[in-house]
Amino acid sequence: MAMCALNEGKGMKLKMKYFYEKKYEIGFSHLDSNFNLSVISALDFVEDMMTEYLGTMKSDNLYLRQYCQALWVVTKTKICFCKKIQWRDVLFAKSSIVGMKSIRIELETEFRDKCNEIVFIAKQELCPIDYINRKIRRIQTISFPSDLECTASSMPEPTDFQHIKNDIPMDLVQQVRVLYTEVDHNGHTNNVSYIRYILNTMDSAFYEKHEIKELEIHYLKESMEENTLDVYKAVDSGNYIYQIQKEGQCIVEAIWKTEE
Repeated sequence: MAMCALNEGKGMKLKMKYFYEKKYEIGFSHLDSNFNLSVISALDFVEDMMTEYLGTMKSDNLYLRQYCQALWVVTKTKICFCKKIQWRDVLFAKSSIVGMKSIRIELETEFRDKCNEIVFIAKQELCPIDYINRKIRRIQTISFPSDLECTASSMPEPTDFQHIKNDIPMDLVQQVRVLYTEVDHNGHTNNVSYIRYILNTMDSAFYEKHEIKELEIHYLKESMEENTLDVYKAVDSGNYIYQIQKEGQCIVEAIWKTEE
């Protein structure tokens, strides 16, 4: 693994292009029932890359909580699958910042094969919040490089996060209770757990015939251990649209596209 900072610019005002790289080998536990890399494992890789990348800049949540009384929260994630990944395949991951404003960053992680072709790629939107009052913080108030220049996105078009429809009829398809193994170090439901709830609304017979090509999820509010969550689903123009609600309030919305 490597953390690199490339120096670009003229004169005294220089910008740094920071990125983080790591090699992955696909193990048997990373596979789904079709012996391909599972969506959950892919998202676990993305979360690990994000955390380790921020850690190289002294901006991971353990550091921020201790020294800045702040946390990063992921507000949106979009992942696109371009090729199938199987057992013992080797992937080369690279994370970088592709967008930044005063209160949020866009972090992109790409996974390439030995032929340097992208097999899957993810973009995440993150905002810093205060650890105590949970209010949004400006990036300049936390530990984060001030000399960072954004890199170009490799995400397939359209690269932007989309608006997910929330005005169509949806059916309640599942009710879940948040358990101990599904919460993070802050006591809130882990981001990947929400995706597991959504994926589990379909059975293995569905996934034998359908392959998820793109998935986008927006995290609107938090939930905690022992909360009961309602999962709603609709199908619109071939897209599978989801809402996860807590006590009647939408806390997560998602959409995915499949290929037969």
